[in-house]
Amino acid sequence: MIKLIFCVIIGCFFSAIILTGVPYYYLLGMLGVGVIGALFIVNPLRFLWLLFLVRAAVDPLLVKIRFGFGGMDLGLGGAVSLLIIILTLVYFLTIGAQRSGMVNQPVVWVYLFFCMIGFFSFFLVPDKGETFKTLIRHFSVLSILVLTMLLVEQEKDGYQLIFAMILSPIFSVAVGLAQGNFIKEGTRFAGSLGHPNILAFYVLILLGCLFFGMDRWRHGISKLGKFRIAHFIFIFVVLVSTRTRSGWLAFAIMLFLYAASFNKKIFIPVILLLAGSTFLPMVQERILNTVEFTRDGVEVREESSLGWRMQKWEYLWNAGLKKPFAGHGLGASGTFGNDTLGAHNAYLRYFVYT
Repeated sequence: MIKLIFCVIIGCFFSAIILTGVPYYYLLGMLGVGVIGALFIVNPLRFLWLLFLVRAAVDPLLVKIRFGFGGMDLGLGGAVSLLIIILTLVYFLTIGAQRSGMVNQPVVWVYLFFCMIGFFSFFLVPDKGETFKTLIRHFSVLSILVLTMLLVEQEKDGYQLIFAMILSPIFSVAVGLAQGNFIKEGTRFAGSLGHPNILAFYVLILLGCLFFGMDRWRHGISKLGKFRIAHFIFIFVVLVSTRTRSGWLAFAIMLFLYAASFNKKIFIPVILLLAGSTFLPMVQERILNTVEFTRDGVEVREESSLGWRMQKWEYLWNAGLKKPFAGHGLGASGTFGNDTLGAHNAYLRYFVYT
């Protein structure tokens, strides 16, 4: 009877919202937030598994739904992140308190220190709105890290979460193809994410899981055999389709380290594969359009993406040296140089911020 009454109340609530003319995706977003909260209460570990599986795929919906909050423009993604922070804090102070020792790990303290530096730099910037949203992202990552340590009690729980992560690009790619999410005249694929570079480094993390973890897992994943190989090829194709040079280079380094340290049987084939890939037209085109050959040698094209990034890095390096300890505050990298573009370099960006 209680469940029936609950369903009637929810049905009436959403019916009333529909009559107000609110766009359908707002309804989906509100319903999704309700499901997230309910799932967290019912089964926090399953909530975490679902978050890893579909978070990237639903990014377009989370970005599209926007509303005012405290005088700033906040997307549904930010609201979900804020909800995760609150739910994690409540869980840690109540149910998770008995497992608080599991959180006392160096990686948690290091990331907490990083978040607190960002928190104090919040007071150094004039644009508090954008800085607040950055802080939400940072603390939501910390919350997910803490939740994982609190909820994973057995090895198989951890394997299930990693397996969800590895499967997640299937949904992200499907959404990206459905939306036709390509940039640069259709030559670079971004999936469900905002930019091909984001997709590239997202799948790099998953390739790292496949490289360094699969051979050691015992609970089902390592037994998938042909699926593992097919999924590796799928993720590799996604990485190539982003046409992200730094992503390709990172993958080459990762593959080389894996072959040299963990699987020496494939070391020679890997060397041949990496050497042969430099002859691919796509790879040559992406490399050659960043450099030009002169009488003095090889120089970076100033009009190329690498050229303007190097100019930006020079501005940011000089700005960071002016405040090497206090920093200029979160989000400050866009205020230096002759444009408002970001640093495209996490190390320099946070050197300027903090």
